[in-house]
Amino acid sequence: DGRGFRIPYMVSLGVATLGGFVYTLASALPTASWRIHAILLSRLLGGVGAANSSLGFAYVAHVTPHDKMTSVNSLLSMVRILGMAMGPGVNVFLRNVDLTIMGGYITLDPLNSVGLLLMGSNLLAMAFIAKLLDEPPTEEVNASLHSSKSTGDHDSPDEEPTRADIGKAFLSADILVPILSIFTFNANFQLIETGLAPAASDALGWGPVATSTALGSMSFVIMFNMLLVFKLSKHVPDAVLLIGGHACSAVAYFFLWFLWRRDAHVWQFVVPMFFGAGAFPFLGAPTRSIFTHAVDRAWALDKYHGTMQAVLSMCSSVAGFVTPGLVATFCLRHPDEVTASESKRELNSTTLFATVLSLTCIVGVAYIYAFGETTAPLEGDEGQEMKKQPMMEMDEEASDGVTLTETSALLQQKRSQSLKTPIIVDPRTRQSRSMSVPNVTAGRPRKF
Repeated sequence: DGRGFRIPYMVSLGVATLGGFVYTLASALPTASWRIHAILLSRLLGGVGAANSSLGFAYVAHVTPHDKMTSVNSLLSMVRILGMAMGPGVNVFLRNVDLTIMGGYITLDPLNSVGLLLMGSNLLAMAFIAKLLDEPPTEEVNASLHSSKSTGDHDSPDEEPTRADIGKAFLSADILVPILSIFTFNANFQLIETGLAPAASDALGWGPVATSTALGSMSFVIMFNMLLVFKLSKHVPDAVLLIGGHACSAVAYFFLWFLWRRDAHVWQFVVPMFFGAGAFPFLGAPTRSIFTHAVDRAWALDKYHGTMQAVLSMCSSVAGFVTPGLVATFCLRHPDEVTASESKRELNSTTLFATVLSLTCIVGVAYIYAFGETTAPLEGDEGQEMKKQPMMEMDEEASDGVTLTETSALLQQKRSQSLKTPIIVDPRTRQSRSMSVPNVTAGRPRKF
């Protein structure tokens, strides 16, 4: 929050690059114990680097208009899913690797050459960030945004928030409901990821290949629904998308418990699983957008967008590493239990926690949609629709009504600041004060 985006990106990608280097060297270490510990260290470093996923959503929060935020978050999530789906396929290009480097000290094979690939991709990402990433507008711009913030009982929006102010804002329903939502859909999804293999093995006789095929095919459903959310978000409120997603999720996980039985038909496993996975895009991007809007509206939290996005990502991660153990312990039935039961269900009734959590989220989202500040229009907006205003009026010979993209707007602002020309711009609505500054290229004033 205090150092912009380039430094955190560079540091995290640098740590991940170091992890790839350690992974490549692991096989050259003298003992098996050293090799195992080196691989563990490399994966820990990779995990530290992967924590930068929250930076992308924080950047979107800074530079994207609210009416575009769900669309952009959907694209960001879609690219991540695409990378996860395509990543394993890269092994095809590494299967014939057999090289010796460093004077025969290290032999590269299809296993450890992955480390070099990770190093190369991270270094490429660092180069792109160094060249293309523009820091969003900060101090002057953020000061101007306070005029549309909810300042509570404070007379001046310039007053620094106390810990009590921050705590009160954080514990509001507008913040807690999206946190519960992102925890819920990640926790629920673990029922599929953790439960499918043992349940399908007992009920359908599926092996690893069949299970992997079923899980992999879900990526196509997720991708299609992300495109659908991208289109719908331009016309449908985020809260409606989110309520619809949780409703679909609640029904899907109920039937997942009800239909996953021994000697069931394949469709009884696949249909609830696909509906549960299909709800994922309706939950991810709208949750992020509602959360970002809530943080933006909260006067005490506005300077902590990066921290708050990290908190949201952390809650998602907590669901990912806590729930599998709980599912394996309390939801899955041992084959002997399935045999002894009358229903022959592979999952016990504890599985219905997923439906209960989804219904709770529906109530919470409906509450903040009706009574919270998240859906209230910002000052100067027309109704709920937020329109992006052009940041610059071009010269007469240029186009009359050119609406700049977020990136070009930031670039233009950066150039203006280099001329030491103060401009106050809301990066979400693109509304600005009009003032003349020297046009160094055309030799006459240009309005900003």
